Amino acid sequence: MTDSSTKRFLIVPCFNEANRLAPAEYWQQIEDYCVILVFVNDASTDSTAATIHSMNLKSQRTITIENNLGKANAIREGFLRIVRSMDIEYNESYIGFVDADMAFSAQDIKRMFDLAEEGQHEAVFASRVKLSGRNINRKRIRHIVGRGIMAFLSCSGFVIPYDSQAGLKVFRCTPKLMKCLEDQFETRWFFELELLLRFTRNFRGFLDVWEEPLLFWNETKGSKLFTMSSVSILFQLVSLFFQFFRVARWKTKKESNVSLT
Repeated sequence: MTDSSTKRFLIVPCFNEANRLAPAEYWQQIEDYCVILVFVNDASTDSTAATIHSMNLKSQRTITIENNLGKANAIREGFLRIVRSMDIEYNESYIGFVDADMAFSAQDIKRMFDLAEEGQHEAVFASRVKLSGRNINRKRIRHIVGRGIMAFLSCSGFVIPYDSQAGLKVFRCTPKLMKCLEDQFETRWFFELELLLRFTRNFRGFLDVWEEPLLFWNETKGSKLFTMSSVSILFQLVSLFFQFFRVARWKTKKESNVSLT
């Protein structure tokens, strides 16, 4: 049961989602968990704005961005606007984001918020692990590519979440988190990893993340990941690898100094 003083916000980034946006009934289920929905219309050129407006949800807020920022910075803008205008109380408010297409169940969204509030972790990341008894419907090729990317980045020595790219995460809202969101993200699709890097650089320690396996996940048509230029993806991955490598070396050196003393 959510305490009356606790606030939950869920950012839904939207760019040309008129044909993929989950129906109002889905969002109403999430509202029932005392969640304030914040739709970020990222300069859509279709009827996304009208679709969002037509849902007429009780807690619904809409942020309209005139010039397309991309998913990463649309989510960042959502965080900034919530903190600036919605009476946030640090450490007592939780801000998450989720894909607009109903790939995640309302039940799983509730569980992520519950875990964020009940635990001592700074963030809860959903993880698409295909365990027995779970309904995870994911294309094999996407799973292989995703694991390959994470295996490559893990070779840097940095501890990386198993499934950093799942589009459902909940954060405890803290001054440290907001410090890490001051500047726009440089990476378009790997911004969660960039956020981990920023946290480590700013505060000389890792963001405390709890990964929670999902009960349900269904891959939907129209995913935009593979529409990116492969050269752009490769450039971002190589850049991230060396950044992670430098942070991992710093951590190893620090631990060595501690053991010597």
